Amino acid sequence: MSNDATDQDTDARWHTLTPDSVDDLTSRYEFGDACVREVIQRSSYGKGSERSGSVVIDVRTKSELEWVTLRLEFRHVRNYRIVDINTFSWVLYDSPHLAKDGTGLLHLDFDTTTPEDLRTPEEMGKASHLYFAARAITWTAVPGDDATG
Repeated sequence: MSNDATDQDTDARWHTLTPDSVDDLTSRYEFGDACVREVIQRSSYGKGSERSGSVVIDVRTKSELEWVTLRLEFRHVRNYRIVDINTFSWVLYDSPHLAKDGTGLLHLDFDTTTPEDLRTPEEMGKASHLYFAARAITWTAVPGDDATG
């Protein structure tokens, strides 16, 4: 599904990420040992301004075990947390956790270690090393160019 998120390649197939569709993402890609390559938080100012962001991750497909580049785009970002410290290696241990709160805001936590450690949206904003809360999230994946290198 295409949308108009910043810097989206018109040739790539973009998918909407919601609690109902997150299994489509996590069933395709292996996030254990995936590597975060880029995190961007963007702010614009003036009339019609909004905050947005993106995260780029090298992941393996579950079916063919080949590396692909996964890009997630966040629109209308309300909160985020990016902590760049030595204890967070930018290697993911498990699939990201997505939750939707009562206002419809989507909370995506990339810093989960086990399914038992899933945080509430409030906890994500306080404890996660990589977290975004946004009104809309989309994703696409393209074959990686020597993604393991």
